[in-house]
Amino acid sequence: MDLRRLRTDLFALGLLALCVFLAVCLWSYDPVDPPGRIVFPARQTPLNICGPYGAQTAYYLHTMFGFGAFFLVFSLFTMDLRMFIRNGPTDHLVRLFGICLGLSGVCMLLTRFAAELSGSNVVGSGGYAGALGLAILEKYFSPEGITIVIATCVAAGLLIAGELALVWLMFAVLFFPFRMIGRMFRRRPPTNDEVDEAETDEEEEDDDPPPEKGRDKAKKKAPAPAPGATNTSKAAPSKSKLPIKVNPPITAKSMRDEVMERLESGNG
Repeated sequence: MDLRRLRTDLFALGLLALCVFLAVCLWSYDPVDPPGRIVFPARQTPLNICGPYGAQTAYYLHTMFGFGAFFLVFSLFTMDLRMFIRNGPTDHLVRLFGICLGLSGVCMLLTRFAAELSGSNVVGSGGYAGALGLAILEKYFSPEGITIVIATCVAAGLLIAGELALVWLMFAVLFFPFRMIGRMFRRRPPTNDEVDEAETDEEEEDDDPPPEKGRDKAKKKAPAPAPGATNTSKAAPSKSKLPIKVNPPITAKSMRDEVMERLESGNG
């Protein structure tokens, strides 16, 4: 019996129960439930599905992390799944560090760029964690530097925790509009019926014999001569039919013989 594997499975089962409890608490969270004090008189009986403990857990999670609490639950759930399938980093402390780093980056990101989603949370949509981290960064960095640090924390946390699925999901959401536009302008592939019809037309064209080209279509018939007219085309012979005369080449020897003959005739 593998005690180490049994211990890991039991820990994974407990973590799964915790994830389900936190998810139900956050899903049924009502700011009016105790210990909330946004209305007067305060509600005595909470409406949270998990009862008073669920209401208190959801209240403190929303106060501390804001909407980043959902990221925390999702990260714990993916960590639990990897423990069941025995995939991913084996050092759970490193994985928890990555989750905490990514959670801090998400809370600061919500506080900086989605402050209007705070709802009943007076400190912002990122909770106290996002407000505190953003206040510390504003002392030492410019607005552009704060954005770079936040993005680095989120990316490093996801990579350390081994949550590459979240990275792919983020890129899929960002590029989803471009993919839809590409599908709208993409050329539609031919259906099976259109392919069969095109093949049938090609077979019919191959079966038909090619048209014969007669000489009458290639050459134009000359008009018949009028009565009494003479044919002048045969009167003058063409220059191409005259004989060609080629003079023999004059060599140096023939000129010498001619000169000797002239000298002999003069002496005689």
